[in-house]
Amino acid sequence: RDLFFARHNFHNEIAIANGVTFEEYIPSDYEIYFNLSVSTITRRVNFVLTHHGGVDIEELPKAQLYEGSFDAITGLKSYHIIDALSELSAPQEIISPLVQQLPKLWELYNDYGFTTLELNPIRMEVRNGRLVPVACDFKAQLDKDNPQTGRLRLPHEIFHTSLSQFEEEINQLRTYQGQSDVVIINEKGTITPFMFGGGANSAATEVLGDKTTISTDFGGNPPFEKMYNIARITYKYWLDQSNVLMIIGGKANNTDIYATFKGMFDALRDHAAIHGKPDIYVVIGRGGPNLIKGFAYARDILENLEIPYRFFGYDSSMVGVIQYAVNMDTWLQEKKLATTGS
Repeated sequence: RDLFFARHNFHNEIAIANGVTFEEYIPSDYEIYFNLSVSTITRRVNFVLTHHGGVDIEELPKAQLYEGSFDAITGLKSYHIIDALSELSAPQEIISPLVQQLPKLWELYNDYGFTTLELNPIRMEVRNGRLVPVACDFKAQLDKDNPQTGRLRLPHEIFHTSLSQFEEEINQLRTYQGQSDVVIINEKGTITPFMFGGGANSAATEVLGDKTTISTDFGGNPPFEKMYNIARITYKYWLDQSNVLMIIGGKANNTDIYATFKGMFDALRDHAAIHGKPDIYVVIGRGGPNLIKGFAYARDILENLEIPYRFFGYDSSMVGVIQYAVNMDTWLQEKKLATTGS
């Protein structure tokens, strides 16, 4: 209760929490990356393993990644993991726990209709004096035509394939580093959000309701080029009808705020150069590494384009920032209606 209604004094202002989210911290000296997928060339099952996982997995040199394969008839065995970790010169203390647990993922993969399975990171937590693998993030792709997927009892809408052209273009940008998850919520929405992280996605989708054009999650430290292309595509489809462009996320630990902001605002500048200045209001609520540098870069571009904006730092309530965007959108929409007389 004390956390839910916590008060924070910042200079002459008092911020009051609108809620609290708990996320367990898993202390670990190692972050494991593991991936299973089927090769369309050899029809064998490929696996990728490294003990240098985490948000920078895409930037790892090939020497720090083990890529192997095995026959689906025999499955993933302990010796596959031993050989991989030995070739990577992995620390001895992580080999035994991983050899015991990783082969079990083949059973999950094979018995429930998966086509891709990725865990990043698996953190090695100390329990009773020994290391235990803890999967902290899980991504997967299922074969909807495989009846074994029914054993998971997932809702049918997960398997819908009627993707819009916008969703298909964004999906082509999927890489190891950074998420690019988008779903169209309301084709007539007037707020276009860039959401970073699951918490921001949940909060924004709930508060924005049918005002939002799309629901997104671009967390995971996306590189500049990826963020630029995501923003370019998003502006192409949604900016003309939007009153508010919102960028929202919590206080990032690993995401380079400047790099993501540079991608989004370079794309906005280039969009305006071709299509003219958009009639929007920009709302940003963000925290993390290089935040001030990112804010300064965004400010310079917005002021050059003469686009109004409001920035909120990491000490601001995320829900409060989203509600501010909603209120601004309502005011702008009423103003437009009054101007047109409709």
